Amino acid sequence: VPQIEADYPNMRVTAGGEQEEQGRFGPALAFNFVLALFAMYATMALAFGSYFRPLIVLLIVPLGFIGALLGHAALGLNLTLLSIFGVIGLVGVIVNDSLLIVDLIQRAEEEGKDPVEAISESTIRRVRAVTLTTFTTFFSIAPLILEASVQAQFLSPTAVALGFGVLFASVLQMFLVPALASLYAMTRAVIA
Repeated sequence: VPQIEADYPNMRVTAGGEQEEQGRFGPALAFNFVLALFAMYATMALAFGSYFRPLIVLLIVPLGFIGALLGHAALGLNLTLLSIFGVIGLVGVIVNDSLLIVDLIQRAEEEGKDPVEAISESTIRRVRAVTLTTFTTFFSIAPLILEASVQAQFLSPTAVALGFGVLFASVLQMFLVPALASLYAMTRAVIA
C-alpha cells in the first residue's frame, strides 16, 4: 500500500470490509459487554447479599475467552467479530453453571453446614449437570465446527468460540469455583 500511495499521490486509501465493520462495532460492543457484566454482578450481589460471591461466578468468564482463543489457535482460525459473538453467548452458559454451584454452597451454609462440607457437597452435586451441559453444548455445535463448506465457514468462528470456550471453562470451573469459595470461607473465618 505505501508504494501505491507514493505512485498515486491523489489517491486515498481507507480501511473497508471486515476491518471497517470491526472498527465501528468494536467499541460499542466492548462497552455493552462490560455493562452487561456489571448488571450481572449487581443482580447477583443483591441476590446473594454478598459482594464477593458474584466475583467467584464472574471470574470464570476469562477462562471461557481463553478456551475460545485456544480453539481458534488449534483450528488455525483468526479471531473475528463473529468469534466475539460466540464468546458473548458462551458467557451466559458458563456463568449459569458457576452461579448454580455458588448458590448451592450458600444454601448449604445457610442450613448450618460447615463451609468445607457445603463447598464439597455442592460441587459434587453439580458435576453431573455441568458435565452434561458442557458436552451437549459442545456436541450440538460440533457439526458447524467440523463443516468445511463455504456457507458453514461463516458461522465457524462463532461455533468454535462457544464450543471450545464452554469445554475449557467448564472443566476448570469445577476446580476454580470451589477453590475461590474456600478462600472466601477462610477470609470470613479470619475476619469474624
